Amino acid sequence: MSINSLLLNMSKKKCFVAAILINLFFLAICIALGELRYGALDDYFMAAILTGAYGHDYNVHLYFVNALYGYALLPLYHLFPNVGWYYIGEMLSVFLSFTTISYVIIKKLDIKWGVVLATFFVACFAGDFYLSVQFTQCAAILSAAGMLMTAYSIGENRPRCYRLMALGGVLLFWGSLMRWEAFLMGMPFFALGLLLQFKNCWNKRHSLIISFIVTMLAIFAVHQWDRNLYKTPEYKTYGEFQGPRSFFGDGNNYNKNAVYEDLEELGKSGMDLHYAVTWTFYDPNVYSVDQLKELIKVVNRYMNPGNLSFLPLKLIDSLQSLAKTPMFWAWLIFAIMLQCMKGRGIAYSWLSLIVLMSLMGYLLGIQRLVYRVETGLFMYACCMAIPFFKKLEISISTKLCGSILFIICGMNMMAYATMGDIVRDSQTGKEKDLHPATDTTDFAAIYKYMDSNSDKFYMPSMYINMLLAEHQKPQYAPTPMGSFRKFVSLGYWTPYLPEITESLREFGIENPMRDVVLDDVVVIGEGSLCGYLQRHYYDSVAVDTVAVFDDIVFYKYRLVKKGVNND
Repeated sequence: MSINSLLLNMSKKKCFVAAILINLFFLAICIALGELRYGALDDYFMAAILTGAYGHDYNVHLYFVNALYGYALLPLYHLFPNVGWYYIGEMLSVFLSFTTISYVIIKKLDIKWGVVLATFFVACFAGDFYLSVQFTQCAAILSAAGMLMTAYSIGENRPRCYRLMALGGVLLFWGSLMRWEAFLMGMPFFALGLLLQFKNCWNKRHSLIISFIVTMLAIFAVHQWDRNLYKTPEYKTYGEFQGPRSFFGDGNNYNKNAVYEDLEELGKSGMDLHYAVTWTFYDPNVYSVDQLKELIKVVNRYMNPGNLSFLPLKLIDSLQSLAKTPMFWAWLIFAIMLQCMKGRGIAYSWLSLIVLMSLMGYLLGIQRLVYRVETGLFMYACCMAIPFFKKLEISISTKLCGSILFIICGMNMMAYATMGDIVRDSQTGKEKDLHPATDTTDFAAIYKYMDSNSDKFYMPSMYINMLLAEHQKPQYAPTPMGSFRKFVSLGYWTPYLPEITESLREFGIENPMRDVVLDDVVVIGEGSLCGYLQRHYYDSVAVDTVAVFDDIVFYKYRLVKKGVNND
């Protein structure tokens, strides 16, 4: 081996070790000083489904996350069943992605400037990705790291180029498993980054084309395989339910009074729409997939037309809010650096801004722009800027480098030590205290009460279902198999999951909303169903309060006059 090769290998090892150490530091302070939570409760329930909480066996049908991720974790669950591998897998994906990004930053700059910038970059994003990990963000950071590695590889010599492309393909594949839409969201940035490196891409066109075709074929094949899982007879109703269900969570920009009037003329009730909008719809008769589609048709007649003239103002408001977040400043610093370095990076900084604003504007127009999506967009914009970095002409002393690192790390340690239980809401991006002083509910007493009345079947409203999940055991501990078999929400996205349907039948429940009057059924947090039940099923229904824990109320519905309407 030549001296130059030896020095090059030593340099690579230094960059890799530095990237590992940077991310071990931030992971350690997040674990030690912060409070780790899922960024969205969807992850909690997907992890519960995977561990068989609603049935008698593990279930890989996670719907939002590709089933292949579940299959990959099953051996670990069988070997170590007391570990929450779903959560650990997400944390590992974030760690590996940050390490990959840090490594490329250090390689593009010299070791000193590279370590400083990589530390700054991870510091800006670590709180959002480690403290409140979430599958959409996992998909974005994995895909962004894969796109970055692919773009970086085309400037490397063979055979190292092939290894880096393979690593980029693996990260892209993993990202597509975690959330398909978040993976696709990064494609405009990826295309822009490669287009501005057209000469390098052309020089490596054969390896790049082969790598791209193999990766995309694998990604699209596995995605199609996963979607086909929900077309089987067992999961068909569950899969078909998800589209109409999501409409009532997102589509609220309509004339409600006009919709109510039309429903009354059709012999339906505005009350039925109210429960659909609040996701209290686990009734196979009133809220079947076909019935939900009929409701959607009525709502669509009175959707308020989008006013595009307000989009610029909304974008400005969004940017003003984002300017208060560290990730915005990471993107801004990267853009300024590209302007100073000249070359094609200048074009990327402006064109990526256009792409960023266009995607944000589109998502604002369809009312789907939430903070967890914004973090993904800024992650893509930052990562695809890195291939355009050049060595800085200004040198930095070891002492100054150490001082800057000490300041960044020290400020982060202080921030996590004093505000480790404050995270940004995955919807709004506003800071949220995980232990607000107003939260005085004794959740331990609630769990104890339900355990002491284990002969009952509990049906919480969607809100209560999510609230109780927030106060469950740590994410790194799995939800025990079968623990939710007597605890099924009246809404959310879990209705019609086959093992839930099976559990309901085991307890004599065919229609959850209709059967709340059964002797052993207790409803939590929804005490206004009497009118609904009397309209659709019974002559007269009364509701009693059986237990109260601050704002969480347990209700028992009962028939006052027996008889069923067959309308």
